[in-house]
Amino acid sequence: MPGDRRNVTYLALGDSFSSGEGDTDKNPVTGRKYYRQWTDVNEDKAKGAPKEKCHVSTRSYPYKLANWMGLGSGPSAAWASVACSGATVYDMNWDNSGGYEGQDSPLGRLHGYDNKGTLQKMALNEMIPGRVKQIEFVKKYQPKVITLTAGGNDVGFGKKIKDCVHYIKSIGTCDWAKDEMNTLGSQIKGQFDRLVGLYKELKAASPKSKIYAIGYPQFITDTEPAACGLNAGAIDLDERRMIVRATQYMNKVIEAAARKAGVKYVDISQALNGGKMCEKHQIYMTGIVGLGEQESYHPNKLGHVKIFTEIAKQLDHEDLSTYSKYPTAGDESVNAPSSIYFDKGAPSSVNTTMLANSKPSKGSKQRVALAKSSLQPGSSARVEIRSKPVDLGSYTVSSDGSMRETITIPDNIPAGYHTLFVYGKSVSGEDIKITQTLLVTGKDKEDLDDDGVKDANQPCGAFLKASGKDEDLDGIDDACDPEVTDPILYTARNGKSEFNEDEGKIYVFRNTRAAKLTGVNNDYIDKSSNKDNTEALIASSLTEDTKNLSFSKLVIAKEDDKDNNISKGMPIVLAKDINEKCYALGPEDYLSPALRPGSNGYKPRGLIKLNRLPKGVSCEE
Repeated sequence: MPGDRRNVTYLALGDSFSSGEGDTDKNPVTGRKYYRQWTDVNEDKAKGAPKEKCHVSTRSYPYKLANWMGLGSGPSAAWASVACSGATVYDMNWDNSGGYEGQDSPLGRLHGYDNKGTLQKMALNEMIPGRVKQIEFVKKYQPKVITLTAGGNDVGFGKKIKDCVHYIKSIGTCDWAKDEMNTLGSQIKGQFDRLVGLYKELKAASPKSKIYAIGYPQFITDTEPAACGLNAGAIDLDERRMIVRATQYMNKVIEAAARKAGVKYVDISQALNGGKMCEKHQIYMTGIVGLGEQESYHPNKLGHVKIFTEIAKQLDHEDLSTYSKYPTAGDESVNAPSSIYFDKGAPSSVNTTMLANSKPSKGSKQRVALAKSSLQPGSSARVEIRSKPVDLGSYTVSSDGSMRETITIPDNIPAGYHTLFVYGKSVSGEDIKITQTLLVTGKDKEDLDDDGVKDANQPCGAFLKASGKDEDLDGIDDACDPEVTDPILYTARNGKSEFNEDEGKIYVFRNTRAAKLTGVNNDYIDKSSNKDNTEALIASSLTEDTKNLSFSKLVIAKEDDKDNNISKGMPIVLAKDINEKCYALGPEDYLSPALRPGSNGYKPRGLIKLNRLPKGVSCEE
């Protein structure tokens, strides 16, 4: 865990595209995702522990940048990432800093905690994101380098995408790609002034910092023919075009704001080419994890490698702290750019949080709350919810321009994503739309998608329709599998004490779902340590030279190597000793069926240390 540091060269700020929450793999050593401590924690209010879901992956691009700059790791590292999934410009700037109660608007994750001050002080000292404004870290540590992504959550882009891919609406194109494209464009254009303000505030907080405004990568293709996997959701060509064009426009706004503020814009729009959603090989993106989950539609670990590579390329492979082409000043003549796809003279539009509960149930009463100066005082504002428009009434705006009214979520709208609209007049008297995308649930907490089947009994849970396919044989239906890979034939890990295994040994298992591919269909399964009954133990560390090694990864041999006792298709374990030296191990008789201990013919099969590492492999990622 990061410790209290006084010498910070690099700080990574931003949202989920900087935190790395699309890295959904589990570390085979720990059995947990690669998210850093304090960034994937459920709330336990009785213990004074808030919900912490910033999802900072230790394999995200800031970690790779820091390694490239030689800034170290662990408590002595001269850098930190305080990026946080869901962060908006408000979570990064000085606005209401003294009253800030953490991310997760409108109340904040620390709201109601008596130990809020202690939690925030701890966050600043130990680099825990999501509890204090990100600019607070900048002010305290005065880093030489800052990177950040910002603006996407202010537009509500992630929820708009989920609205479009929701399978209930697969019969037609979503509004954001049709009637409300101009609304989306207005919201994107509206980020210009906010981003300029953020960049200038960061410069003022740490005048000597070099600030790099990272754009967003194009993560889905809008070309035909497309190869959208089942985990891309129900998304059509018009919706894909909207996503591509909106990302392009968002990047134009970020670039213009950076020029005006005098910080460096870094274009990574093409970083994921060749592995985007709906391309033939979707190897750089995580698909749908669950329709209400944060991690869907984000770059995975390979995607972050590509983003890091593109950043280095765009900066001529120079060190970010000494980059020779960093702008010397801003250009105040720069204005918000227009878009031929979105800028159609649409009314001003703002995406904001109006309902504290973003997942209201059908028939529930909800409080619509808009801050002061949101609307023209004394004017009339109409509230509507759609997919299919349902009028929820007209209300008079308060004398201070705020609005606080109670609405009822209609009983007769389908469970799924919908958008709440408030139509009114701005303070200056112009027409304005204010929006918030909501996930409306059924009344039964065990059947949130209201389809008559308990969510626990659906392969993909609520809202996602299972496909009945499992191409990679990992036990996850492809419609909700974050990454559909080549079939998984073998897995390996260090022993787990909860299974009465030796933690100093490495164990290799065969995936019994893959019997048709391995040719072995009579494996013995130890049901006491395999809840899903699909892992057959085929080898473990038996000899002294294969014990007390730390499992790194498993690869499958692509060709025979007689000199190294390797045959094609053989699982090869890569492991490190205490000195970080890498070794290759192979199982004895890996094609023989796993036998039950004590049965006739049973003998423990071990791992054999190979003569050398196979060509082209190492213990590194």
